[in-house]
Amino acid sequence: MEVVRFTLSDDFLNTILANNFGIPTSKYADTKVYFGLGIEFDEKTFKFTKEPVSPGFTILPDPIEFNEPVNGIVRNKTAVSWPKAEQDWTTGTDKIQYLGLYYKINDESASEDDSNKYHYELIGVLPLAPAETVKINERMILNANTVQIKLSNR
Repeated sequence: MEVVRFTLSDDFLNTILANNFGIPTSKYADTKVYFGLGIEFDEKTFKFTKEPVSPGFTILPDPIEFNEPVNGIVRNKTAVSWPKAEQDWTTGTDKIQYLGLYYKINDESASEDDSNKYHYELIGVLPLAPAETVKINERMILNANTVQIKLSNR
């Protein structure tokens, strides 16, 4: 099996280090990971410059469950699927090339009554191989154990 490297944000790496050394953080609403999809990614800004339909559209509302680590690798426990596309998610030669890993973040500026108290921060990007197209009435699915994450020294 081919090892595919992916990129983690510096902020996320710092959080991992902080949590490993018991330093508390209030930035993240929880430590669950959410998946989203990207078409183009800029490593310098650590942002998707193009996403299917609109920014944040494909971020799944439910967190992803991972198996217990085995040999330093975690995998998605169950299949992950997006809703059936009500419109083309990709157009022309565009293909979904990236899987985005997100944390849910507390929105410091939200009021107590605000129902939108969170937003999502991209913490990791994994290339999809092969890249995918999603047309109207199709569904994007990642089978169980497809996503493998291993944290190692750079």
